[in-house]
Amino acid sequence: MLQIKHHTSRLLLAAVLLAAFAFSSCERDKYLDWKYINQSWYEQHKNDEGWQATESGLLYRVIYDGIGDLKPSSKSAVLVTYRGTYFNGNEFDSGENVALSVSGVVTGFAEGLKMMRKNAIYEFRIPQELGYGEEGSSPIPPYTTLIFRVELHDFQTQ
Repeated sequence: MLQIKHHTSRLLLAAVLLAAFAFSSCERDKYLDWKYINQSWYEQHKNDEGWQATESGLLYRVIYDGIGDLKPSSKSAVLVTYRGTYFNGNEFDSGENVALSVSGVVTGFAEGLKMMRKNAIYEFRIPQELGYGEEGSSPIPPYTTLIFRVELHDFQTQ
């Protein structure tokens, strides 16, 4: 009888571990379709007319180049108006006259800001590696390509 209980305990433990692994695997994999859709969209649009790519993979388009010679640095505080969308055009965030720290935004957004002059208007296509990556950030799912239209009103560097 003791041997049957021990065998049953092992089976129960194995079933629990299997269920936990299957659940965590599902959680991890539930965004794989979204990942491939975003990667495919980015690849299809990285050579669109008027768009340029940085070495890191940030895509940008200059709508208005701005004024002056100075540009923000990683230590700058900026005042921006922006609109962030998914590749399908659905908005996930926007703001008007928002104060931000260049060092406090995702890598791709910071890289783009540092290219802009005062009053410039740019559009960015930020691949997931330069955005929120495989973790995401509510409401942005993991593996999301971020698209922004950004107007840099002003900045101050400490």
